[in-house]
Amino acid sequence: MIMTLLGKTETPLPPFTLMGCMNYLHGASPAPTICACTKDDEIDLATTWRLLWRDDRYIDGLIPEEERYYRFNQPEVKHSAPQNVSEKDQITWTESGTAAPKTGRWLVESDMTASIELKAGELLPLHQGRMVRWVLAGATIWQWDSDQD
Repeated sequence: MIMTLLGKTETPLPPFTLMGCMNYLHGASPAPTICACTKDDEIDLATTWRLLWRDDRYIDGLIPEEERYYRFNQPEVKHSAPQNVSEKDQITWTESGTAAPKTGRWLVESDMTASIELKAGELLPLHQGRMVRWVLAGATIWQWDSDQD
């Protein structure tokens, strides 16, 4: 106290004899332990949690009146890319990076000299470092040739 009157306050150094913190825990969630950090070390301490207040405000699924204007962060929903697979008119095709829907020989649509044998579920690769459309061999494939009349 005298040090405070003279203008200098002492900075307390951990670990302290009595430590505690508030935690908002949900049912069945694991309660954290306490770790006291000193300048040179970390000390794990035995932790006892006591229920101070049971929050029953959310039981009915509604937001309580006192939180009506709170803004809650919503996790960004990541939608998986739709499978680009078509089996219309007996032609089965898909794109690089997707799983082959059928076992067989797959041809690159823009380069019919390139092919690969895959089992159903294996990923179709890039062709010459780029995404391409793959066609399952065995179907009749028509391709426009700019040299034809």
